[in-house]
Amino acid sequence: MKKYIAGFLAGALFTVAGAAFADDIQSLIGKKIQGQTVIKVDGQVLDTAIIVEGKSYSPTRSIAEAAGYDVSMKDKEIVMNKKPVVSGRDAIAKDPVKLNELITSYKESIVKEEARLESYKKIIEQRPDEAAAYQDSIDYANSKIKMYQEWIAEKEEQLAALK
Repeated sequence: MKKYIAGFLAGALFTVAGAAFADDIQSLIGKKIQGQTVIKVDGQVLDTAIIVEGKSYSPTRSIAEAAGYDVSMKDKEIVMNKKPVVSGRDAIAKDPVKLNELITSYKESIVKEEARLESYKKIIEQRPDEAAAYQDSIDYANSKIKMYQEWIAEKEEQLAALK
């Protein structure tokens, strides 16, 4: 008998909860549209939304696509998937002008780091007792020069592959 009562109570609970949930998902059919508003993204008009009972309802596809999502319908559900992003690096790797600009920038950075190394060497020549204090800075500048040289080699390879 206890099982029947427990089953009845569980069934009643699910019925009440389901009805309460269904109240939240009321159809908009027959509802009065109270207004319309413009949707803007970065100052550009994207689309319009309607206002029903104080809530705005906007076009999902327009907004999702503006946010970088692919939108589709599957089994009566709207499915949004993030579009694969082409990174700035990928775009630069295919642009010879940008690659040459990067190479030039890296070479300028090497010149600056070499100048910094020279200033450290002059300080050490004038005050040899402080050489140890500058060793970390010298090592860091050398590592940056090496990094820039590797980047230049990589960009030059990408540039050669485009020809």
